[in-house]
Amino acid sequence: MNAATSFHKLHLKITGLGSYAGHKALNEIYDAMPGHADDLIEGFQGCAEKILDLPNTMPRTLNTVEEALSYLRELTSQVNSLQ
Repeated sequence: MNAATSFHKLHLKITGLGSYAGHKALNEIYDAMPGHADDLIEGFQGCAEKILDLPNTMPRTLNTVEEALSYLRELTSQVNSLQ
């Protein structure tokens, strides 16, 4: 859920060549993430019959599209590990 905030903040500060496309793509990502996170967590909790203890962490600061892509890969790896 913090990832949505991270991507939203990057969405607001993206500039330069391709910034409009990046702006629109990041908008789609941060809009969709909370729902996907909710579905994933609720599905896991239902299957495991266990309520997760989610740590209270700060959103990651993303300054470039490259950092955003790296973060997406990291999140994907985390989800795959949990599955």
